[in-house]
Amino acid sequence: PAEARIYAGHIGRPVAGSRLWLADEAGDEITAEGVAGELIFEGPGVMLGYAEDRAGLAAPAGPRRLRTGDIAERRASGHFRLIGRGKRFLKLQGLRIGLDEVEARFAARGQRVLATGSDAIGLVLFLPGETGAAAEAEAAALAAETAGDFHLAPGSVRAVPIGTVPRLASGKTDYRALAARAEALPPALPPDPGLETVLALALRDAAPDPHASFRDHGGDS
Repeated sequence: PAEARIYAGHIGRPVAGSRLWLADEAGDEITAEGVAGELIFEGPGVMLGYAEDRAGLAAPAGPRRLRTGDIAERRASGHFRLIGRGKRFLKLQGLRIGLDEVEARFAARGQRVLATGSDAIGLVLFLPGETGAAAEAEAAALAAETAGDFHLAPGSVRAVPIGTVPRLASGKTDYRALAARAEALPPALPPDPGLETVLALALRDAAPDPHASFRDHGGDS
């Protein structure tokens, strides 16, 4: 606490038995001051998620290393300052969302989805293939399902049919073009969404009960 004024805008020190360090694009440690890299956390406190049943509680410990997706730089004092997010990571409502992990999850069930977005606009899923009213309806259902799967608020995930996937000269997907298209989408919410919509977003519930408590809605930290 005594360092809060001196190092305002920086994150604190890791808990005992844990370590923070920065990795460059090759995965090697950055030791120089003021050089940006991905923040890596190592220690026994890497969180796997919330256990929802006995099987979850009995699950073995997970990996001791977490690639946070945060881009940071280190001061000579050893304090770290966050300066941005990695290219393929989002942080939505306190949850870390890996875009490659989202795509892999859909690929595992035989569905091709291209994931992009930003912390500001949320997760945007582009669905290659057919376009039109039927595809729009399917996309809307997929967005709602994905929001539930990732415990995100309604409206945090948008799905958009796309007829032609933009590609680089190498033939790979042009994610920069997809990100620009996502940024150009109309706002998901009106300027003044109203109390019901605000509650739905905060509680991650499409139809919140105004008489129920935060805890009754399944709220957690």
